[in-house]
Amino acid sequence: MRNVVQPGSTGFVVRGAGGLVSPPPARLAARNPHRIGDWVFASYLGFAAVALLYTVVQARRFDGALNRLRSCVAQADTACTSAALEAARRIRSNDVRLELADASLGVLLHELDRATVTATTVENQQKQEGVSPSSDIRADLLLLRGDIASAKGNQTEARDDFRAAQSLVVDPSLITLRTSRLDAREDAAREHNTNELELLRGDFSDLFAAAQQGEHDITDLRISKAQEWTSRVVHLEARQELNLAIDAARRASSIVAAANRLAESSAMTDPPKPPVRGASDYSAGYYGSYEAQLSLYRDRLDRYNKARAVSAGHSAEASETSTAAIEQARQLLDKALVTLRGLPAPLSDASTSPTPTYAPGVVVRRVYTAYPSPFE
Repeated sequence: MRNVVQPGSTGFVVRGAGGLVSPPPARLAARNPHRIGDWVFASYLGFAAVALLYTVVQARRFDGALNRLRSCVAQADTACTSAALEAARRIRSNDVRLELADASLGVLLHELDRATVTATTVENQQKQEGVSPSSDIRADLLLLRGDIASAKGNQTEARDDFRAAQSLVVDPSLITLRTSRLDAREDAAREHNTNELELLRGDFSDLFAAAQQGEHDITDLRISKAQEWTSRVVHLEARQELNLAIDAARRASSIVAAANRLAESSAMTDPPKPPVRGASDYSAGYYGSYEAQLSLYRDRLDRYNKARAVSAGHSAEASETSTAAIEQARQLLDKALVTLRGLPAPLSDASTSPTPTYAPGVVVRRVYTAYPSPFE
Protein backbone atom coordinates (compact mmCIF):
# COMPACT_ATOMS: atom_id res chain seq x y z
CA MET A 1 0.00 0.00 0.00
CA ARG A 2 1.36 3.33 -0.99
CA ASN A 3 0.50 6.81 0.06
CA VAL A 4 -0.20 9.05 -2.87
CA VAL A 5 -0.36 12.74 -2.47
CA GLN A 6 -2.11 14.47 -5.28
CA PRO A 7 -0.76 17.82 -6.35
CA GLY A 8 -2.66 20.79 -5.00
CA SER A 9 -4.47 18.81 -2.30
CA THR A 10 -4.02 19.02 1.41
CA GLY A 11 -5.12 15.43 2.08
CA PHE A 12 -3.84 12.11 1.16
CA VAL A 13 -5.32 9.02 -0.31
CA VAL A 14 -4.43 5.55 0.70
CA ARG A 15 -4.64 3.27 -2.24
CA GLY A 16 -6.66 0.13 -1.52
CA ALA A 17 -8.49 1.82 1.39
CA GLY A 18 -11.03 3.98 -0.32
CA GLY A 19 -13.73 3.02 2.29
CA LEU A 20 -11.90 4.96 4.95
CA VAL A 21 -12.65 8.18 3.26
CA SER A 22 -15.79 9.95 4.50
CA PRO A 23 -18.57 10.20 1.93
CA PRO A 24 -19.41 13.57 0.56
CA PRO A 25 -22.06 15.60 2.44
CA ALA A 26 -24.59 15.23 -0.39
CA ARG A 27 -24.49 11.46 -0.28
CA LEU A 28 -24.82 11.45 3.54
CA ALA A 29 -27.91 13.69 3.45
CA ALA A 30 -29.54 11.40 0.93
CA ARG A 31 -28.92 8.23 2.98
CA ASN A 32 -30.15 9.42 6.46
CA PRO A 33 -33.91 9.52 5.65
CA HIS A 34 -33.79 5.90 4.53
CA ARG A 35 -32.09 4.85 7.76
CA ILE A 36 -34.65 6.71 9.92
CA GLY A 37 -37.52 5.08 8.06
CA ASP A 38 -35.97 1.66 8.56
CA TRP A 39 -35.60 2.31 12.27
CA VAL A 40 -39.23 3.46 12.56
CA PHE A 41 -40.50 0.41 10.69
CA ALA A 42 -38.36 -1.90 12.78
CA SER A 43 -39.62 -0.25 15.94
CA TYR A 44 -43.22 -0.67 14.78
CA LEU A 45 -42.64 -4.33 14.04
CA GLY A 46 -41.05 -4.83 17.43
CA PHE A 47 -43.93 -3.10 19.20
CA ALA A 48 -46.48 -5.16 17.25
CA ALA A 49 -44.62 -8.36 18.09
CA VAL A 50 -44.53 -7.44 21.80
CA ALA A 51 -48.26 -6.56 21.74
CA LEU A 52 -49.11 -9.79 19.97
CA LEU A 53 -47.00 -11.79 22.38
CA TYR A 54 -48.68 -10.05 25.33
CA THR A 55 -52.12 -10.76 23.88
CA VAL A 56 -51.26 -14.41 23.37
CA VAL A 57 -49.87 -14.73 26.88
CA GLN A 58 -52.93 -13.02 28.41
CA ALA A 59 -55.27 -15.23 26.39
CA ARG A 60 -53.45 -18.32 27.61
CA ARG A 61 -53.56 -17.05 31.18
CA PHE A 62 -57.29 -16.38 30.87
CA ASP A 63 -57.93 -19.82 29.40
CA GLY A 64 -55.96 -21.38 32.25
CA ALA A 65 -57.95 -19.37 34.79
CA LEU A 66 -61.20 -20.48 33.13
CA ASN A 67 -60.15 -24.12 33.23
CA ARG A 68 -59.26 -23.76 36.90
CA LEU A 69 -62.58 -22.06 37.54
CA ARG A 70 -64.56 -24.79 35.77
CA SER A 71 -62.71 -27.45 37.72
CA CYS A 72 -63.55 -25.74 41.02
CA VAL A 73 -67.23 -25.54 40.05
CA ALA A 74 -67.25 -29.22 39.06
CA GLN A 75 -65.78 -30.10 42.47
CA ALA A 76 -68.48 -27.98 44.17
CA ASP A 77 -65.73 -26.11 46.08
CA THR A 78 -67.09 -22.67 46.99
CA ALA A 79 -63.82 -21.16 48.23
CA CYS A 80 -61.86 -22.42 45.22
CA THR A 81 -64.53 -21.14 42.82
CA SER A 82 -64.58 -17.69 44.40
CA ALA A 83 -60.77 -17.34 44.29
CA ALA A 84 -60.53 -18.61 40.71
CA LEU A 85 -63.29 -16.23 39.61
CA GLU A 86 -61.46 -13.22 41.06
CA ALA A 87 -58.21 -14.33 39.39
CA ALA A 88 -59.95 -14.60 36.01
CA ARG A 89 -61.55 -11.16 36.43
CA ARG A 90 -58.14 -9.58 37.04
CA ILE A 91 -57.08 -10.82 33.61
CA ARG A 92 -60.29 -10.01 31.76
CA SER A 93 -63.18 -8.30 33.50
CA ASN A 94 -65.80 -8.50 30.77
CA ASP A 95 -66.58 -11.97 29.42
CA VAL A 96 -69.83 -13.91 29.17
CA ARG A 97 -68.11 -17.02 30.48
CA LEU A 98 -67.33 -15.18 33.70
CA GLU A 99 -71.02 -14.30 34.05
CA LEU A 100 -71.89 -18.00 33.76
CA ALA A 101 -69.15 -18.87 36.26
CA ASP A 102 -70.52 -16.29 38.70
CA ALA A 103 -73.97 -17.86 38.31
CA SER A 104 -72.42 -21.28 39.03
CA LEU A 105 -70.97 -19.82 42.21
CA GLY A 106 -74.49 -18.65 43.04
CA VAL A 107 -75.71 -22.25 42.73
CA LEU A 108 -73.06 -23.37 45.21
CA LEU A 109 -74.21 -20.59 47.56
CA HIS A 110 -77.87 -21.70 47.15
CA GLU A 111 -78.79 -18.53 45.24
CA LEU A 112 -80.81 -20.41 42.65
CA ASP A 113 -83.00 -17.49 41.58
CA ARG A 114 -80.00 -15.34 40.68
CA ALA A 115 -78.36 -18.20 38.81
CA THR A 116 -81.56 -18.91 36.88
CA VAL A 117 -81.92 -15.26 35.85
CA THR A 118 -78.31 -15.17 34.62
CA ALA A 119 -78.70 -18.36 32.60
CA THR A 120 -81.91 -17.11 30.98
CA THR A 121 -80.39 -13.69 30.24
CA VAL A 122 -77.29 -15.13 28.59
CA GLU A 123 -79.35 -17.54 26.51
CA ASN A 124 -81.66 -14.75 25.33
CA GLN A 125 -78.69 -12.54 24.44
CA GLN A 126 -77.23 -15.32 22.34
CA LYS A 127 -80.53 -15.71 20.50
CA GLN A 128 -80.92 -11.96 19.93
CA GLU A 129 -77.45 -11.67 18.43
CA GLY A 130 -78.48 -14.24 15.83
CA VAL A 131 -75.26 -16.21 16.07
CA SER A 132 -74.77 -19.58 17.59
CA PRO A 133 -72.63 -19.48 20.76
CA SER A 134 -69.19 -21.04 20.81
CA SER A 135 -68.83 -24.57 22.07
CA ASP A 136 -67.33 -23.55 25.41
CA ILE A 137 -70.07 -20.97 26.09
CA ARG A 138 -72.72 -23.51 25.14
CA ALA A 139 -71.07 -26.11 27.37
CA ASP A 140 -70.88 -23.68 30.32
CA LEU A 141 -74.55 -22.80 29.84
CA LEU A 142 -75.61 -26.45 29.76
CA LEU A 143 -73.53 -27.26 32.84
CA LEU A 144 -75.04 -24.29 34.67
CA ARG A 145 -78.57 -25.38 33.80
CA GLY A 146 -77.76 -28.91 34.91
CA ASP A 147 -76.42 -27.64 38.23
CA ILE A 148 -79.57 -25.57 38.77
CA ALA A 149 -81.79 -28.56 37.99
CA SER A 150 -79.76 -30.78 40.31
CA ALA A 151 -80.02 -28.23 43.14
CA LYS A 152 -83.78 -28.12 42.66
CA GLY A 153 -84.05 -31.92 42.79
CA ASN A 154 -84.77 -32.45 39.07
CA GLN A 155 -82.27 -35.26 38.64
CA THR A 156 -83.56 -36.40 35.23
CA GLU A 157 -83.36 -32.90 33.76
CA ALA A 158 -79.88 -32.44 35.22
CA ARG A 159 -78.65 -35.67 33.63
CA ASP A 160 -80.05 -34.59 30.25
CA ASP A 161 -78.15 -31.28 30.41
CA PHE A 162 -74.92 -32.98 31.44
CA ARG A 163 -75.30 -35.52 28.66
CA ALA A 164 -75.80 -32.72 26.12
CA ALA A 165 -72.66 -30.93 27.37
CA GLN A 166 -70.52 -34.06 27.30
CA SER A 167 -69.57 -33.70 23.64
CA LEU A 168 -68.69 -30.01 24.07
CA VAL A 169 -66.30 -30.10 27.03
CA VAL A 170 -62.61 -30.86 26.72
CA ASP A 171 -62.16 -32.11 30.28
CA PRO A 172 -64.44 -35.15 30.89
CA SER A 173 -64.07 -34.74 34.66
CA LEU A 174 -66.42 -31.76 34.46
CA ILE A 175 -69.18 -34.27 33.66
CA THR A 176 -68.06 -37.26 35.72
CA LEU A 177 -67.77 -35.27 38.94
CA ARG A 178 -71.30 -33.96 38.55
CA THR A 179 -72.84 -37.30 37.61
CA SER A 180 -71.05 -39.04 40.49
CA ARG A 181 -72.64 -36.56 42.90
CA LEU A 182 -76.02 -37.26 41.31
CA ASP A 183 -75.48 -41.00 41.74
CA ALA A 184 -74.43 -40.60 45.37
CA ARG A 185 -77.40 -38.36 46.09
CA GLU A 186 -79.83 -40.78 44.47
CA ASP A 187 -78.33 -43.75 46.36
CA ALA A 188 -78.62 -41.88 49.66
CA ALA A 189 -82.19 -40.85 48.89
CA ARG A 190 -83.08 -44.41 47.89
CA GLU A 191 -81.63 -45.81 51.12
CA HIS A 192 -83.41 -43.13 53.16
CA ASN A 193 -86.72 -43.88 51.47
CA THR A 194 -86.28 -47.62 52.03
CA ASN A 195 -85.63 -47.09 55.74
CA GLU A 196 -88.63 -44.80 56.11
CA LEU A 197 -90.94 -47.22 54.31
CA GLU A 198 -89.76 -49.99 56.63
CA LEU A 199 -90.60 -47.78 59.61
CA LEU A 200 -94.00 -47.12 58.06
CA ARG A 201 -94.60 -50.87 57.69
CA GLY A 202 -93.53 -51.44 61.29
CA ASP A 203 -95.91 -48.82 62.68
CA PHE A 204 -98.81 -50.19 60.66
CA SER A 205 -97.98 -53.72 61.82
CA ASP A 206 -98.09 -52.48 65.42
CA LEU A 207 -101.49 -50.95 64.67
CA PHE A 208 -102.80 -54.26 63.33
CA ALA A 209 -101.49 -56.14 66.36
CA ALA A 210 -103.18 -53.70 68.76
CA ALA A 211 -106.43 -53.88 66.75
CA GLN A 212 -106.46 -57.69 66.98
CA GLN A 213 -106.32 -57.39 70.76
CA GLY A 214 -109.22 -54.94 70.85
CA GLU A 215 -107.26 -52.49 73.02
CA HIS A 216 -109.05 -49.21 72.32
CA ASP A 217 -106.56 -46.74 73.83
CA ILE A 218 -103.49 -48.35 72.32
CA THR A 219 -105.24 -48.67 68.96
CA ASP A 220 -106.06 -44.96 68.96
CA LEU A 221 -102.41 -44.11 69.61
CA ARG A 222 -101.31 -46.41 66.81
CA ILE A 223 -103.89 -44.85 64.47
CA SER A 224 -102.54 -41.36 65.21
CA LYS A 225 -99.03 -42.46 64.38
CA ALA A 226 -100.18 -44.19 61.20
CA GLN A 227 -102.03 -41.05 60.11
CA GLU A 228 -98.82 -39.07 60.50
CA TRP A 229 -97.29 -41.37 57.91
CA THR A 230 -100.21 -41.08 55.52
CA SER A 231 -100.06 -37.29 55.67
CA ARG A 232 -96.54 -37.50 54.20
CA VAL A 233 -97.45 -39.84 51.33
CA VAL A 234 -97.29 -37.94 48.04
CA HIS A 235 -99.12 -40.52 45.92
CA LEU A 236 -102.88 -40.02 46.19
CA GLU A 237 -103.90 -43.63 45.49
CA ALA A 238 -101.34 -45.02 47.95
CA ARG A 239 -102.52 -42.53 50.59
CA GLN A 240 -106.11 -43.68 50.06
CA GLU A 241 -105.09 -47.31 50.44
CA LEU A 242 -103.26 -46.58 53.68
CA ASN A 243 -106.27 -44.71 55.05
CA LEU A 244 -108.52 -47.64 54.14
CA ALA A 245 -106.06 -49.93 55.95
CA ILE A 246 -106.34 -47.71 59.04
CA ASP A 247 -110.12 -47.83 58.80
CA ALA A 248 -110.07 -51.64 58.50
CA ALA A 249 -107.89 -51.85 61.62
CA ARG A 250 -110.30 -49.57 63.45
CA ARG A 251 -113.23 -51.81 62.52
CA ALA A 252 -111.36 -54.90 63.64
CA SER A 253 -110.54 -53.27 66.97
CA SER A 254 -114.19 -52.32 67.55
CA ILE A 255 -115.38 -55.84 66.74
CA VAL A 256 -112.84 -57.47 69.03
CA ALA A 257 -113.57 -54.98 71.82
CA ALA A 258 -117.33 -55.68 71.60
CA ALA A 259 -116.68 -59.43 71.63
CA ASN A 260 -114.40 -59.07 74.64
CA ARG A 261 -117.02 -57.12 76.57
CA LEU A 262 -119.62 -59.77 75.77
CA ALA A 263 -117.30 -62.54 76.88
CA GLU A 264 -116.49 -60.71 80.09
CA SER A 265 -120.17 -60.21 80.92
CA SER A 266 -120.83 -63.90 80.27
CA ALA A 267 -117.87 -64.94 82.39
CA MET A 268 -119.08 -62.82 85.32
CA THR A 269 -122.40 -64.71 85.44
CA ASP A 270 -122.24 -67.89 87.53
CA PRO A 271 -124.23 -70.96 86.54
CA PRO A 272 -127.47 -71.53 88.50
CA LYS A 273 -127.24 -73.53 91.73
CA PRO A 274 -129.28 -76.74 91.97
CA PRO A 275 -132.04 -76.91 94.64
CA VAL A 276 -131.65 -78.91 97.83
CA ARG A 277 -134.26 -81.57 98.61
CA GLY A 278 -136.30 -80.73 101.64
CA ALA A 279 -135.13 -77.09 101.80
CA SER A 280 -136.32 -73.87 100.25
CA ASP A 281 -133.98 -71.09 99.06
CA TYR A 282 -136.15 -68.01 98.69
CA SER A 283 -133.14 -65.83 97.71
CA ALA A 284 -132.56 -68.08 94.72
CA GLY A 285 -136.27 -68.24 93.89
CA TYR A 286 -136.61 -71.85 95.01
CA TYR A 287 -139.83 -72.52 96.85
CA GLY A 288 -142.64 -75.04 96.64
CA SER A 289 -142.10 -78.70 96.04
CA TYR A 290 -138.75 -80.17 95.15
CA GLU A 291 -140.02 -81.16 91.73
CA ALA A 292 -141.03 -77.53 91.01
CA GLN A 293 -137.66 -76.27 92.20
CA LEU A 294 -135.87 -78.87 90.05
CA SER A 295 -137.90 -77.88 86.99
CA LEU A 296 -137.01 -74.21 87.54
CA TYR A 297 -133.36 -75.11 87.93
CA ARG A 298 -133.35 -77.10 84.69
CA ASP A 299 -134.94 -74.18 82.84
CA ARG A 300 -132.34 -71.75 84.19
CA LEU A 301 -129.51 -74.11 83.35
CA ASP A 302 -130.80 -74.54 79.82
CA ARG A 303 -130.97 -70.79 79.27
CA TYR A 304 -127.50 -70.37 80.78
CA ASN A 305 -126.02 -72.97 78.44
CA LYS A 306 -127.74 -71.39 75.44
CA ALA A 307 -126.38 -67.97 76.39
CA ARG A 308 -122.89 -69.39 76.71
CA ALA A 309 -123.23 -71.04 73.32
CA VAL A 310 -124.44 -67.79 71.76
CA SER A 311 -121.56 -65.93 73.38
CA ALA A 312 -119.06 -68.49 72.08
CA GLY A 313 -120.60 -68.25 68.62
CA HIS A 314 -120.39 -64.47 68.67
CA SER A 315 -116.77 -64.66 69.80
CA ALA A 316 -115.93 -67.00 66.93
CA GLU A 317 -117.76 -64.77 64.47
CA ALA A 318 -116.05 -61.68 65.85
CA SER A 319 -112.66 -63.36 65.59
CA GLU A 320 -113.34 -64.36 61.99
CA THR A 321 -114.59 -60.90 61.06
CA SER A 322 -111.73 -59.08 62.73
CA THR A 323 -109.19 -61.43 61.15
CA ALA A 324 -110.68 -60.73 57.73
CA ALA A 325 -110.51 -56.99 58.36
CA ILE A 326 -106.87 -57.20 59.44
CA GLU A 327 -106.03 -59.32 56.40
CA GLN A 328 -107.68 -56.72 54.19
CA ALA A 329 -105.66 -54.01 55.93
CA ARG A 330 -102.43 -55.93 55.34
CA GLN A 331 -103.22 -56.33 51.66
CA LEU A 332 -103.92 -52.61 51.32
CA LEU A 333 -100.64 -51.84 53.11
CA ASP A 334 -98.65 -54.16 50.83
CA LYS A 335 -100.25 -52.65 47.73
CA ALA A 336 -99.48 -49.12 48.88
CA LEU A 337 -95.86 -50.05 49.67
CA VAL A 338 -95.37 -51.53 46.20
CA THR A 339 -96.51 -48.23 44.71
CA LEU A 340 -94.38 -46.13 47.04
CA ARG A 341 -91.21 -48.16 46.44
CA GLY A 342 -91.43 -47.31 42.76
CA LEU A 343 -91.37 -43.56 43.42
CA PRO A 344 -88.12 -41.56 43.68
CA ALA A 345 -89.57 -39.51 46.56
CA PRO A 346 -92.52 -41.38 48.12
CA LEU A 347 -92.71 -39.30 51.30
CA SER A 348 -92.66 -35.55 51.81
CA ASP A 349 -90.58 -33.89 54.49
CA ALA A 350 -92.02 -34.43 57.97
CA SER A 351 -91.45 -30.78 58.89
CA THR A 352 -93.58 -29.56 55.98
CA SER A 353 -96.25 -32.28 56.00
CA PRO A 354 -99.81 -31.10 56.61
CA THR A 355 -101.96 -32.00 59.57
CA PRO A 356 -102.94 -35.70 59.40
CA THR A 357 -106.29 -35.95 57.65
CA TYR A 358 -108.06 -38.41 55.45
CA ALA A 359 -107.20 -38.10 51.80
CA PRO A 360 -109.92 -36.54 49.61
CA GLY A 361 -112.29 -39.05 48.15
CA VAL A 362 -111.67 -41.76 50.74
CA VAL A 363 -114.89 -43.40 51.85
CA VAL A 364 -114.54 -44.26 55.53
CA ARG A 365 -116.79 -47.11 56.53
CA ARG A 366 -117.27 -47.97 60.17
CA VAL A 367 -119.10 -51.16 60.93
CA TYR A 368 -119.95 -52.00 64.51
CA THR A 369 -121.48 -55.38 65.17
CA ALA A 370 -124.31 -55.20 67.70
CA TYR A 371 -124.43 -58.28 69.92
CA PRO A 372 -127.57 -59.01 71.94
CA SER A 373 -127.27 -59.59 75.62
CA PRO A 374 -127.22 -63.32 76.47
CA PHE A 375 -129.77 -62.74 79.21
CA GLU A 376 -132.43 -60.96 77.17
